[in-house]
Amino acid sequence: GCETVHETVDYLMAQGEKVGVLKVRLFRPWSLDAFVAALPETVKAIAVLDRTKEPGSLGEPLYQDVVNSLAEAERTNIRVVGGRYGLSSKEFTPAMVKAVFENLTLAKPKNHFTVGINDDVTHTSLTFDPDFTIEPDSVVRAIFYGLGADGTVGANKNSIKIIGEETDNYAQGYFVYDSKKSGSVTVSHLRFGPDPIRSTYLVESANFVACHQWEFVEKYEVLKEAKTGATFLLNSPYSPDETWQRLKIPAVVAVAVAIVLPLVLHGRATLLAVAGSLLGGWTIFAAVQDVWRRIRAKPAFLRGLASVPRAVWGMTLAHVGLGVWALGVAFVTSYGFEQDVRLLPKAEAAVGAYTFSFVGAQETKGANFIAQKGTVTVERGGEPVATLYPEKRFYPSQRNVLTESAVDAGLTRDLYVSLGEAFDDGSWSLRIYVKPMIRLVWLGGVLMFFGGGLAASDRRYRLARAAERSAVIDAGTAAA
Repeated sequence: GCETVHETVDYLMAQGEKVGVLKVRLFRPWSLDAFVAALPETVKAIAVLDRTKEPGSLGEPLYQDVVNSLAEAERTNIRVVGGRYGLSSKEFTPAMVKAVFENLTLAKPKNHFTVGINDDVTHTSLTFDPDFTIEPDSVVRAIFYGLGADGTVGANKNSIKIIGEETDNYAQGYFVYDSKKSGSVTVSHLRFGPDPIRSTYLVESANFVACHQWEFVEKYEVLKEAKTGATFLLNSPYSPDETWQRLKIPAVVAVAVAIVLPLVLHGRATLLAVAGSLLGGWTIFAAVQDVWRRIRAKPAFLRGLASVPRAVWGMTLAHVGLGVWALGVAFVTSYGFEQDVRLLPKAEAAVGAYTFSFVGAQETKGANFIAQKGTVTVERGGEPVATLYPEKRFYPSQRNVLTESAVDAGLTRDLYVSLGEAFDDGSWSLRIYVKPMIRLVWLGGVLMFFGGGLAASDRRYRLARAAERSAVIDAGTAAA
C-alpha cells in the first residue's frame, strides 16, 4: 500500500495539493523519537492506514501508536483519524488514496473508516471515484487473457523479464490465476516504462488487451479495463472475414440496445449504463447467435433444435445470465441512489424520484432484544408507494447493537432504509438506498446457476466419467 500512496502523493503534489506520506518500515519496536522527528512542523492532520481489523479495540495497532506518540510528544494540535484498507483482499488504488486525503480536509472527517469495500452494516466506508487514474501515458499497460497451460503466462513472464533486463525500461508483472492453473482462466497484467513503477495494483486502464481464446469474447468482459483508443488483439480460429461476420451482428444489436434501453427505462443515458448495456447485449446476442447457427445448419428447424447438445444449451443459458447480470449491475450503479440524511419526525427527504418521510421512532421489545422502530413513508409523484419500518436492535445478552434494514422489493426497483443514530434534538440519521433493476442481478445469477447445471448434466460428460472409472478398474485388475 505504501507505494500506491507514494505514487498518488507525487501526482497530487504536482497538481498543487499539500499532501505527504510517511512510511513506517519497522513497526516493532516502535520508535517514538524517529516517528516524531519525521513529521514536518506544518502537518495539520494525519490519516493512519492499517491493513487489519481488531474488533473490540479503540483502534488498529498503528493508529493507537501514532495517537500515543503525538500525545507524549505534546503535538496534540495534529488531528488523527484511523482507517482500514485492503480488507477481503481488495485492491488499494490511487482513487482510494485520494478519497482518504479528501476525508482529511472535511471539517469533521470520518474516523475509523474503511476504504475499498462497501460497508453497508456499520456505514464506515469512504466513497471514491473508480474512474480516477494517474498512470502516465509513457507506461505501457497490457492485459493478456489466456487458458491455463496454453503458454500465455509463461510467455508473458519471459517477455517482461527480457524487457526489464535487456532494455532501459522498468518492468512489472502480475499474474492472476487459480491454484489449479491448468484449464482455468489466466490474466496477465504487465507494465513497463522509462520511470520506476510504483503501481502495486492490477492494471485498470490498459492501452493493450490480448485475448488468446476465442470463447472468452462471449464469456467475459475482456475489454472492461481497456482505455479509449486501446489496441485489441484477438486470437481467432476463423478467417478475418468470418471473424468479422461473427462479431458484427451481435455488435450492431448490442449498440442499439445500449442506446435505446437506458432511455426507455430511465429517460436518460449515462456512460456506465451505455457501456453495461453494450457488454450485456453483446454477451446475450453472441451466445444466442451461436445456437442459431447450429440450428440453421440442419435442413429442418426441429431437427436442428434436437441436434444442439445439452452442454451447448447450458452454456448459452449461462451466457445469457451473464449478460442479464451485467445489465443489472450497470443500471443499479448508474441510476441507483445512496444517501445519508438526518431527519426530525414528520420531516422528509427527496432521494431520486422518491420522497421519504420520517414519521418517527418508538421503542419496541422482541423475544431477546429491545429495538427502536422507525416509520418511514415513501411517495413518488405524490402517490404513496410503501411504508417501511427499519429497526435498531440492542441484544442485552450479547451487548450487541444491530441494524435491521427495511426493504420494499419491487419488480423494477428495491427501496432500503436503515435507522442510524438518535440525536439530542429528536432527529435520527437514516441511510436510504434506491436500487433500480436490481432484480436483473439476481435473475442473471439464477440463469448462470441453471445453465451450469444443465451443461454439467450433458450425457457426454457422464459417459466420459464412466469411461474413466472403467479405465481405472481395468488398470487395477491388470496390476493385480
